[in-house]
Amino acid sequence: MIPNLRSSTLLDRQSHRRADADYLTALRTRADTRYLALVDARPVIVSNEERTTAILRWFEPEALDATGLPRPDPLFLGVDRVTGAGRFSVAYAEHRVKAQPGASALLRPAVDLRSLAMQGILSSEELSLAGQAKALTHWHENVRCCGRCGGVTRVKDGG
Repeated sequence: MIPNLRSSTLLDRQSHRRADADYLTALRTRADTRYLALVDARPVIVSNEERTTAILRWFEPEALDATGLPRPDPLFLGVDRVTGAGRFSVAYAEHRVKAQPGASALLRPAVDLRSLAMQGILSSEELSLAGQAKALTHWHENVRCCGRCGGVTRVKDGG
């Protein structure tokens, strides 16, 4: 049975502060900021040996830098409701990850959302959050120009 997917309650999206570039920069520089990595729109997870439960894997910026891959533009997901720490997503192309040995070892397993939903191993809150990250990533990768005026789109308001 597929869980009822609702808006994630894990993060506060900070709608009222998303347009504040200084605020987002300050969040990215905090020591407790973490990044959700997507590899070809699939979130990197941590699961138990039996693969009966899983959680999203959150990375420290230094871990992502150690992969040797250039860090993509971070997309703001929100702040942790308990600690206030920033949570962002970054997206990598699988062919680039595979070409970097350190990245290939660190950024796996990356599992598609449909499989995670069908298996029921990820909480509905985390599944929803991964879906939001995937949707933002997909939009930024595929909507390069405004459909009305043809102008180039840019990351704004944290994503």
